[in-house]
Amino acid sequence: MTNAPGYVDYRNGEFVAGFDYDATAIVEIKALHGRRWEPKTREWIVARSHRSAAGLLAMARKRGWVVSPEARNVAERLQELADEAELSVDVVHGSAGEPWFLCMFGDDAGLQQRVRTIPGAYVEVPEDSWWVPAFRADSAELLLDIVGSDERLIVSDAAWRLLAEPDIAYFSPESTIPEQSRRGSTSE
Repeated sequence: MTNAPGYVDYRNGEFVAGFDYDATAIVEIKALHGRRWEPKTREWIVARSHRSAAGLLAMARKRGWVVSPEARNVAERLQELADEAELSVDVVHGSAGEPWFLCMFGDDAGLQQRVRTIPGAYVEVPEDSWWVPAFRADSAELLLDIVGSDERLIVSDAAWRLLAEPDIAYFSPESTIPEQSRRGSTSE
């Protein structure tokens, strides 16, 4: 983008980051939810979620990276949505690139109880975020029932696409969990 040591852009529904080699930055970006390395373009692709966007923009500020106006606008909108509600469903990608639904249900015990019954779902503590495998048709179908019955949930465009057309997701019985450790309870 420029002569800056790095940049953050927004393309095709995802954040894109490129930067000069920096081992510390690589460790930090690997800690973001829903990120993956794209070797062909030599860029990091980061999922469109509030938590990931906030972390990525904090990295950019700290390192003097250029942030495109579109990336900044999307990140601000995600912040506004997060401020409005703790109840959301988004899509992130695991270590093998497989899609997961990232569900934030706040203190709603009813929603938490319902998601607990979904095959492959687990809670990450202390963030209280529920991870539901989008690559399993049965899991996506059960989450769609939950989303369809609770209008308070803010569902990202990517999550709606996978919920509405789960056949576009990569379904793999050998899929792995996201790189975060399984610190919470599972339903299986």
